[in-house]
Formats: sequence, structure tokens, C-alpha cells
Amino acid sequence: MGRPSTPRETLRAIGQLRRAGLKPYVYFIHGLPGQTDETVDETVKAIEGSMKEGAERTILYRFQSLPMSAFSSYPSAPPTIRDSGSRKITRGGGEVNMTAKENLRGKVIRVVVAERYDRTGRNSLHIVKACPVVLIESPEHWRVRSLTLKSLA
Repeated sequence: MGRPSTPRETLRAIGQLRRAGLKPYVYFIHGLPGQTDETVDETVKAIEGSMKEGAERTILYRFQSLPMSAFSSYPSAPPTIRDSGSRKITRGGGEVNMTAKENLRGKVIRVVVAERYDRTGRNSLHIVKACPVVLIESPEHWRVRSLTLKSLA
């Protein structure tokens, strides 16, 4: 896709950033023009590798064709539900992010209350100095400053 670095170099950079005390986020796009079973498998491996190297979180986006971009002549990717390759990539990203959340279980974490999360009706909390987002059930927790993560939904 014209990136100046290879996936291997990117993974090495993630490890270097982590060892330097930073918490890198890694972004992936599924549904790119030319996506094949092989590129899907490579993408899932890169997602897993990024977390092993120390990425704080992986973020996934669906390819959108943008006017006047190099890929404007290509159609936007279909929703994940209609594309098995994109579904596999999304599932891989979800699994590594859930593992990152599992590592927070039982720890007291500082959070910032952000907003109501429309998809679930829960309140969205952002962890201070880290990620991922935490969703809580009850509106009376709007004033919470820290919480102990006991379970994952």
C-alpha cells in the first residue's frame, strides 16, 4: 500500500517504543482493495505480533474510498458482516484487545467518564494513562474516579 516500512520493521519499532516507555497504538485497515485470504492471514499475524511486541492497543478501521485520494476509484469495503476476510481480521483484533483488558482484571485503575455508549447504553470510561475503553452499566457511576476491574463483558 505504499508504506515506507515493512510489517517486520513496524513490529520492531513497536518493541523499541515500548522499551523506551511509550505505549504505542497500532492501526489496521480491513477491506482494502486487493484483500485476499493470504493478506488477511498476514494481517491477523501482524495484529497478534504487535501486541506481543508491546502495543497498548490495536485499532481497526474499514476501508473507505475517499474522493481525490489514490484509492478514490475503488469501492468502499462492505460491512464486516458481509466479508469473511474482514470478519477474521476484526475477530483477531477483538481477541488481542480483550486479552489487554484481561491484564487489567483486579487492578485499581483511574478513569475519565466520557459519554454514553450508544450501542449498549452503558457509560463509556477512558482509562487514564492507558487504554482500552471500559463500559459500565449504571448511570450512578458517572462520578467515579477509579474502579477495580473485576469482570469483562
